[in-house]
Amino acid sequence: MFHVKHSISHIIYSVEDLKSTETIIQSNNEVLGKYTERLLWWNEKINLVSRDVSHETLMSHVHHSLLLYPLIERLSPKKVIDTGTGGGLPGLPLAVCMPAITFHFNDIVQKKIMAVKQMSKTLGLDNTSFGAGSIANEKMDIGELVITKHAFKISDLVGFLEGKPWAEILFLKGEEEVGGELSKTSLPLKAEVISLDKVITDEFYQGKAIVRVKRMAEAHE
Repeated sequence: MFHVKHSISHIIYSVEDLKSTETIIQSNNEVLGKYTERLLWWNEKINLVSRDVSHETLMSHVHHSLLLYPLIERLSPKKVIDTGTGGGLPGLPLAVCMPAITFHFNDIVQKKIMAVKQMSKTLGLDNTSFGAGSIANEKMDIGELVITKHAFKISDLVGFLEGKPWAEILFLKGEEEVGGELSKTSLPLKAEVISLDKVITDEFYQGKAIVRVKRMAEAHE
């Protein structure tokens, strides 16, 4: 355990951002539904998500992923890296809704990347790229945004990204996990914990948060 002073702040996901997310979901509902169907199909062949997952639960995961949409829109990165993507979450729903941004999908399991690549092709996306293997081996340019959904502890991912010029990391994870995970990294970080269950009453979101992580020296906002 490292005795490093990190900065942690807590806010609530805004009603305005929730409305923005709901609007983009409605605008892309047909394609998002098609993605969910393909994810179910692939999940029967490759263990991308829980074997017994329902269509309804997968749609909840899609909606959960798209809560990142307003944040990414404001950050306006040229490229987003979805690491530990599994079955394409959170990146594929975001790639559907944000065609002007390139989304790169990374997972250590090659067959999962193969499935995500095929789903992207089926959805007709031309703003996606793919890389199998450890995120530590991925090339990264200045200003790229990293996103991940319940795939990494903060300390582990920051460690894998050591020496890379990442701008910010957006985690979808449990709110109570943040403090303990930050305590295990020696890099001074600023974390903004955005609670979801204070504005979304669905039980699915209980305890869930978006966690924005920056290096302390770059944390101007």
